[in-house]
Amino acid sequence: MEIKNIPIEEINVIGDNPRELSDERFEALKKYAKKYGLLTPLVVDKRSNSLIGGHSRLLAIKELGWKEVPCNMVEPKDDSERKEMQLIDNEQFGHWIEDELVVFVKDTGIILEDYEIQTDSISLDEIVNGEDVDIDDFFREKTDEEKEKEREEEQEKKEIKCPKCGFLFER
Repeated sequence: MEIKNIPIEEINVIGDNPRELSDERFEALKKYAKKYGLLTPLVVDKRSNSLIGGHSRLLAIKELGWKEVPCNMVEPKDDSERKEMQLIDNEQFGHWIEDELVVFVKDTGIILEDYEIQTDSISLDEIVNGEDVDIDDFFREKTDEEKEKEREEEQEKKEIKCPKCGFLFER
């Protein structure tokens, strides 16, 4: 692998990214990119200049007016390996768009649980591998109570409570 600066306009963005950032996380990403640069380079296919990892980082630096970006140049052997690299890169940012993730890994042989990808109700591997799953239940609209519980859990992930004084710090 080599890290190389590439002009942003030479990077080919393919549309299969089953991950998204909240507006708040995106603004934070821009803030830190402006302050520190990119701590994690984009991941780009060396042969085609296709973006494998760093879709949100690329959008953020485009908004900041960057002309070049550091890229980790890789050579996946096939589409399944490219998607696996994309999953690994995306584990640390944003949240999964479950129905797009199912389509993304279908027929690749990728076992999502190997990457500790968690979902709300059932295993995505059960859906991808065609096991007996009620797909309607998986994609059903969540109740207000479920949505509230998710918001609370998300908020807990964003804050750390000091055990001595009880002050809440943002992560």
